[in-house]
This record gives sequence, structure tokens and C-alpha cells, in this order.
Amino acid sequence: MKPFKIFKAFLPAVLLCLTIVGCSGNQAKAPSELILGNWEYRNQTWCEFYDDSTCIIGGMAGEYKIKDDNSITLSVYGSDEPLSFEWASNEESVDFEHWYVTEDTLFINGMQYPKGEDTEKTSAATAVESAATEASDNSSN
Repeated sequence: MKPFKIFKAFLPAVLLCLTIVGCSGNQAKAPSELILGNWEYRNQTWCEFYDDSTCIIGGMAGEYKIKDDNSITLSVYGSDEPLSFEWASNEESVDFEHWYVTEDTLFINGMQYPKGEDTEKTSAATAVESAATEASDNSSN
């Protein structure tokens, strides 16, 4: 009878663990994961975001940073001022100061951009890497 009492005592903890493990696969991706890839405007790639924090926006190379509060800062190489956007609670809240991203749409600067096909890094992406290396070399001199 004693093993049954031990099993009965641990049953709630086991069920709780199973529930947590079972639900963990249903969690939504973070904005820093969702933003990765190509985003289109008028059926052409408008911007590309890579997991190394580099990006291409309108054909211009740059970098991006997503903070803990999900605000994003976009810096285009050669530009004086970075652009910053606060995280919107949903896509309807996006304006020129907020951004939001889902699995299939990027909402930023008052616009929405559908997800494009993820492809290998384009020649523009290679330009981003070159520009980043050059900018890093110039700042260390």
C-alpha cells in the first residue's frame, strides 16, 4: 500500500510537468525570430533580416537591434540617424512609431510587408557583410 501513497503524492507534480512540456511547443516565436527572412513590397524583396543582426532595407545595407522590450532600431550604413520603433501590442496598433511582426507579415512604419520566399543570401546580403566589415575596420582605426 505504501508505493501507492507515494505515487499518489507525486501525481500532481508529474501531471504539472507533463502539462508544461506539452504546452511548450505551442509558444509563439519571439519577434527576433519572426523578423528573420525576406519581406516584400509590390512582389519584390524590400528588406532582408539575418540572424547576425545585419539587414538590407530598400537595397541599403545596415544593422538592426531588437531590445528586451521588443523595440527595434534600424541603422543603415552611411546614414546619420538610426530609426527606432516601439513594439505594438497587435497589428492594428502599428503606426509610424510602432512595429509588429507575425509569421507572414511585417508591420512597420505604417506599412505592411508580406513574407517573401526565404532564399540563400543575395548579392545584396553579401554587400551587407562587406559594409559591416568595412565599418568595423573604420571604427577601430
